[in-house]
Amino acid sequence: IVDTSDNCWDFFIDKVRTNLHVVFTASPVGDDLRIRSQRFLALINNTVIDWFQPWPERSLLDVAKKFMQDVEMVENEDDATNEKIRQAIVEFMPYSFALVGKTSQEYLAHEKQ
Repeated sequence: IVDTSDNCWDFFIDKVRTNLHVVFTASPVGDDLRIRSQRFLALINNTVIDWFQPWPERSLLDVAKKFMQDVEMVENEDDATNEKIRQAIVEFMPYSFALVGKTSQEYLAHEKQ
């Protein structure tokens, strides 16, 4: 390769494209991730989003409670029944999250992907 400014620049850009990785983190709670995703499409183009990192069970319960507190429940049920239903849904969230994580690990072990 001839030692010219253009060749040096091309070499540099090639190495940057090969080796540069950006880590962008955002909480999926609230509207911030959705708004940023809509405004800056290039941030999420060709990215891998890993939603299923381990979370403490207490945190999962707190997030589920926050999102379920304003959900309108069944109209024809009394308040006590609706609260039992709401609590069951809240308690299901950490279970389902853990199950997805476990299933993902099994898939990874089986498929090597």
